[in-house]
Amino acid sequence: MLVIRRSTVDLLSQFKASGGEILVTGMFPEYVDGKPDPDVINSLKQICRLITLNELKDVLGTVLPPVFTLEGTDNDLVWTHHRKVANGGIIQLSNTSRLKSTDCRLSFTTPQKNFALWNPEDGSSMKLQPENDGSIRLHFDAAKTWLVSYGYASKDASFGKIYQIPGEKTEIIKINGNWKGNRADPNSLILDFARYSTDNGETFSDPEPVIGIHQRFRDKRYSGNLLLKYEVQLAEIPPKTALVIEQPQLYTVTINNKNINFEGKDSYLDHTLRALDISGTLEPGMNEIILSLDYVAPEPANLDAYKRYGTEIESIYLTGDFGVEVVRSAEPLTESQKNRSGLFVRKPVHSITRFMITGEKDLFNGDLVLQGYPFYSGTFILKNTFKINDNPEGNAKRYFISFPSFEAVVVKVRINEKEFAPLLYSPWEVDITDAVIGGDNQVEIHLTNSLRNLLGPHHHPGGELYGVGPVSFTGNPGWPSNTGGEPDWYDIRLKGKPRLWSDDYYFIPFGLLEPPVISALLPDQSD
Repeated sequence: MLVIRRSTVDLLSQFKASGGEILVTGMFPEYVDGKPDPDVINSLKQICRLITLNELKDVLGTVLPPVFTLEGTDNDLVWTHHRKVANGGIIQLSNTSRLKSTDCRLSFTTPQKNFALWNPEDGSSMKLQPENDGSIRLHFDAAKTWLVSYGYASKDASFGKIYQIPGEKTEIIKINGNWKGNRADPNSLILDFARYSTDNGETFSDPEPVIGIHQRFRDKRYSGNLLLKYEVQLAEIPPKTALVIEQPQLYTVTINNKNINFEGKDSYLDHTLRALDISGTLEPGMNEIILSLDYVAPEPANLDAYKRYGTEIESIYLTGDFGVEVVRSAEPLTESQKNRSGLFVRKPVHSITRFMITGEKDLFNGDLVLQGYPFYSGTFILKNTFKINDNPEGNAKRYFISFPSFEAVVVKVRINEKEFAPLLYSPWEVDITDAVIGGDNQVEIHLTNSLRNLLGPHHHPGGELYGVGPVSFTGNPGWPSNTGGEPDWYDIRLKGKPRLWSDDYYFIPFGLLEPPVISALLPDQSD
């Protein structure tokens, strides 16, 4: 610190006189109460010990011996938090790495008793058996957290099981090849580009981002008639299709020159996203969906809510029973923001330029984004088989299925019709011992993703972003990008390349990026 208060110096002097130890790293203050006072600063130096930051850990261990220590390869990845309770304590230990697992040894300065290990994922507890030297060995998967209690803090623990470091599993088989698959929710296609007309359809602009059209007319303070023409290419007509519009009461809607009466109470994902079955109105080739409205430019300073917000035009969606064929970009994104950090598992970010509605297939292998489901949000079901050559009944092996690389939020596993608890976090592994049989086994994987690929942001040249705010969906400058961007990005786009906008669409993967693995743990390796 550059400045210190005289009252703080007095408190430090009292602390030192009472037997306290004062350590300083870096530099001493130069001013007292904002003024030079060399005598007070010198008196402060007399009662303090100046050390380097590299010395801090060893010096602290000398002047204030720790209650516990944690040792092991990459032990610096594991952060700890200790809470004392009457006649005991609780330690939270969290592996901060999303990439590395580690084995650590927890040792206590003074002997403790009645150890318990708690799993915060489900509240279960196990007995901890210290080594001969009193230390406790713990294994941390990537991003794993354990709680260790001792003394009175372990009074409510259930000791039906003793914790042991897991042994090395033996890989039996990778489930390769095609998977039979089907979606459990409607597929989706977002239409976020449109041609606009302000002369009742006499002329239309080239396709522009709808959010840019809105910003253009907001900045121009335009109010009046506005037509938005959305275009979608069909290779074949889907069995069922719905049109989804936010606030459809604002618009007059036509599809291929047919008037659409947008009534009913059906919705998609949110009650404000109203859905209407438009099966029978689409045709092979290019289709036109035109929304006509009286556009009102927002007046941000107006106290009347209607005038303050004006009309906010939006992207529209098609949902239903179809696939979406993609055309990949000729200039794909090479690296995204998250990939550049080195903190996350490296995964591709897909760059797409165009889409076309097609039929669906029933065999899949790998990333579903490129196999008909770039905008899909929901659960996808994949089915396959694997073979166990020995007879699991009667032997002491334990069998596991794990997922080395995939992209989903929730993974649910079903083996031979037996369903297991959903996987929500690392390690992405299920003990399937109670379900497997000798010979062929049926495996069913339910993958549920997020709204990320449906709602975006799709056009930020950072690809997959660390943080997302309103401007991340535009080319505007501002938080959380804080660099680049232009207020008139929608005009710059017509002539050049905005810094924070790309016409390409960016998607994260969805599906099994590597084959699931069936492995076994031998009897002397398990607990």
